[in-house]
Amino acid sequence: MSNLSIQPEENTFSIFVPMKLKKRGGAAMVILPKELPKADNLIKSTSKPNYDHRIINALAKAYKWQKQMDKQDLNISQLARKENISDRYMSRILRLNYLAPDIVTAILEGKQPRDLRLQDLMTKLMSNLWEEQKAAFGFN
Repeated sequence: MSNLSIQPEENTFSIFVPMKLKKRGGAAMVILPKELPKADNLIKSTSKPNYDHRIINALAKAYKWQKQMDKQDLNISQLARKENISDRYMSRILRLNYLAPDIVTAILEGKQPRDLRLQDLMTKLMSNLWEEQKAAFGFN
């Protein structure tokens, strides 16, 4: 590999943007640091919706299972046996019902932070306060 040096012309300038690349579902994502809120907002507003179907499907399951539990007077263990899944998995999905409405709306519109993963929503400690949820999951 050659050590090629390019000399900038007189009327050019350089821009350094700190970022990291992260693989997700076989595609590379550019993750900007959180210290650049203006750049992050610019990217969100100019990019097309980023629908995460795994999170959307999990939200739908959480809603459906909660309705079944309420309608049929079932507990988590009973419904988990009926659905042939573990109690633990069902509990982690059901906790999505306690997300702030703004977060759910943003996810359904594909406007959630690009680095938000279903695993984060299922396993991170979730506050009962919606403002704290937004901060914890990057919805500021």
